[in-house]
Amino acid sequence: MPLDFSHGMDGRSNDLIMAERAQRSTSLENPSVSLVDPVAWAAIFGEFRSAAGISVDNRAAMSVPAVWCAVTFISGCIAHLPLKLHRKSTNGRETLDTSNMAKMLAGAVNDEHLSSFKWRRQFMTSALLNGRGMTYIERYKAGDGRFLWPLPFQKTTVKRQQGKLSFNYRDGAATKTQHYSAGDVIDISMLDDLDGVGTFNPVETLRDTIGLAIALRRYASRFFQNGGVPPLAMEGPAASPQAVARAKTDTGEAVKQSSRSEDNILYLPTGHKLTPIGFNPEKAQMLDSQRFVVEEVSRIYNLPPSFLHSLLNMPFATVEQQDLNLVKHNIAHWCEQIESELNIKLFGSARGRYVEFDLDALLRGDLVSRMAAYAQAIQSAVYKPNEVRARENLPPGKGGDALYMNGAIVPIDPDDPTSTGAEGGEQDNPGDPEIDPNLPDPPPGPAGANPVDEDDSDVST
Repeated sequence: MPLDFSHGMDGRSNDLIMAERAQRSTSLENPSVSLVDPVAWAAIFGEFRSAAGISVDNRAAMSVPAVWCAVTFISGCIAHLPLKLHRKSTNGRETLDTSNMAKMLAGAVNDEHLSSFKWRRQFMTSALLNGRGMTYIERYKAGDGRFLWPLPFQKTTVKRQQGKLSFNYRDGAATKTQHYSAGDVIDISMLDDLDGVGTFNPVETLRDTIGLAIALRRYASRFFQNGGVPPLAMEGPAASPQAVARAKTDTGEAVKQSSRSEDNILYLPTGHKLTPIGFNPEKAQMLDSQRFVVEEVSRIYNLPPSFLHSLLNMPFATVEQQDLNLVKHNIAHWCEQIESELNIKLFGSARGRYVEFDLDALLRGDLVSRMAAYAQAIQSAVYKPNEVRARENLPPGKGGDALYMNGAIVPIDPDDPTSTGAEGGEQDNPGDPEIDPNLPDPPPGPAGANPVDEDDSDVST
């Protein structure tokens, strides 16, 4: 008698045994499972399902094109902005390009060669999906930051112990939990909770909206998977239940075969007809509902619909205005929070040094606007020509370290001899001896010379 390997020694099926092993591996009783593992909590309380019956997590949310576009746009925008280190001086400020801190913020943030771009994009993605992005600061003995290490959201818990905020990191394979103080962790959040410890998770809080988007896409996919044919009802005489079942199977296969062969002719027995049940093809795609989902996602991440590539009923003038307001209403808020965290956590009470994003880099794509702004700044003595050339990665030019002003601009001080006159707007002539008493007397003429009267035309000799 052949052996049956489909059951265990105790008579349970292999599928049941594997399910129990998987449940034990994700159980919170397992020391290797993190207490913030969503899979473990879902095993106890059920999955995080939306009202549409869809299980929503970060990966499911990123399967929605509008969410993907919003997250990649904001995180990429913050990641590509130049982050510069400055120091206050008597002349205003100076940029520190050669210090170790500046090299770390602009180059690799740790010895694993994690670039500053990828580090910023990583914690921004965590903040946009989980509601929080965290980074641990490894310091020199003197206190300055040496390396930056991202802390995974799923493996880090935030608690307030004895009145102080602490970040507890525990890897799945580690047996010891690392405790970090709030002063050593860069904490970027989308929206803080009222208790000052937790944050709002946008994917979990708005799972109904995201679940609706996933459900709409799945419904449309199943619709087209069936060849675009809605559910059908066959009407006609039936001889027996067996004949009805056979007719159902044969008709279904015939519909699928017609769809594959692009043949619109389907033979039915005499006295039978097919009636579609449900939506028509246009309504089955739920285009209006999917457009509404795009608008909802734009509200979640405070992005204009044009940045989610939704230009329906939107003139180009409106798109241009949205582009101008993007920095003020979205990007500037994130930059201010990141700058504040970096300045407080990296430098503490030591004043003088600070980091700042260069938001002017957002104009790199518009050459005409950038050149016009540079020209206006140079003519108004705001920028030196070499400062503009440095922004464009060009070598300095001769005579470019001076400030220039348009020559048509003059002061309006009435006491200034170069300004316009106080009365009638006339300008004084500095060469007139009657007006300018400071002019020296004219040199005397030759000896014996008599002044000539220009009105006397008859001179005797």
